[in-house]
Amino acid sequence: MIRATVFVSRHFTAFACLAYLIAWGERLAEMILHTGPLWQLRSNSLTQYFVSYPDHGFAKRALLGTVFRPLLQAVEQPELWAFWMMVGMNVLGFAGAIWLARKVLPHDETGNLPTILRAAFAVGSVGVVQIAHDYGRFDLPNYFILAGALWLVLQGRAWAAGAACAAGILIHEAFAVYAAPLAVALAWQSNPPERRAAAAAQVALAAGIATLAVLLYGSSSSAAMLQIGTGAYVWQRGLIEIGWDLPWYQVAVLAGYWAILLALLVRTSHAREPRFDPIWMAALSPLALNLLGIDHGRWVTIGFVILTASLVLQVRQSGGRWPELSTRQLRVAGLLALPLGPHGVTGAWTWIF
Repeated sequence: MIRATVFVSRHFTAFACLAYLIAWGERLAEMILHTGPLWQLRSNSLTQYFVSYPDHGFAKRALLGTVFRPLLQAVEQPELWAFWMMVGMNVLGFAGAIWLARKVLPHDETGNLPTILRAAFAVGSVGVVQIAHDYGRFDLPNYFILAGALWLVLQGRAWAAGAACAAGILIHEAFAVYAAPLAVALAWQSNPPERRAAAAAQVALAAGIATLAVLLYGSSSSAAMLQIGTGAYVWQRGLIEIGWDLPWYQVAVLAGYWAILLALLVRTSHAREPRFDPIWMAALSPLALNLLGIDHGRWVTIGFVILTASLVLQVRQSGGRWPELSTRQLRVAGLLALPLGPHGVTGAWTWIF
C-alpha cells in the first residue's frame, strides 16, 4: 500500500490526469448516449447559473449568476452555453487544483502523510474523479475562493479575506459552514497576540453578515418559479435539510472515510502545541454538513479538502515539518487513495453501488 501511494505521488500529475480522463469518460459516454439537449444532463445544477440579483433580488447562490448574466442574456440557447461553462470551469478548476496540490503537498519518498494526501487526491474517491463526476456545482470555485481568503489572511489583509469569505457564502451558503471557520481560525492563529482578536473579528464579521443575509433573505419566490433546469426548489426550501436514507453499506463506507479523516486530524494534533488550536477545531466544521444537507458523498470530499488545507496551514505555522506517522497509520490513511471511483452526490462509490 505504501509503495503504491509513493509511486502515485511520484507521478502525481500523470495519475491525476489519467483519473480525471477516466471519470470524464463516463460523462462523455453519457453525453453520446443522451438523446435530448445536453444541458438536461446537468439540469439540477443548471438553474443556479440563471439566478441573479437584477432578476430575483437578493437570493442565495446568485453571485455567479449575476456575473454570468450579461453573457447568458446575449446568446442564443443560453442553457447550452451554461452547460459548456460548467465543463470549462471544471477543466480550469482541475488544472488549478493540480497546480495548487503540487505547490502545497511535497512528494516524500518515505511515503509520509503529504505523499498519502497527494495519492488520495490523484486517484482516490475524494479527489479529481469526484471533481470530474460532479461538474457544474459551485464547490470547486469556492475551493479557490477559500485558498484566496487564506492567502489574504497570511498577507495581513483580514478585511479582504473577510470579503472573500462573504463572496464564497454568496456563491454557495455551505461555505459558511465548512470554509469560513478555517479563515477565521487562521486569522487568529497567524497573528501576534495583540492583533489576533481584531484580525479574526474582521474576517468573522464579513462572513457573519453574509451568512445572516442569506439566512434571512436567501429564499426567492421568483427564483423558485424558474423553469430553467430542475433546481428551482433550492430557493423555496429552508437551509437545513436532514436526510439519512442511505443503505447501511453506503453509510458504513462514508463513516469509514470520516473516521480516517478524523484519525489523521487527531494524530497530527499530537505533534503540536497547543493541540486543540483554532485551525484544528475549524477542520472539524465539514462534519456539520451531514446535519444540514443530504449530499453526504460531496461532504466527504469537502471534508478531505478542508483537512488537507488545515494540515498545510498547521505545518506552515509549526515551521514546515510534517508529522511522522507509523507504518500502520500510513496504511490506514492509504485507504483514502483506493481507486474505486467517485462517491457521487448523496451516496458512496457511485460506480460500485
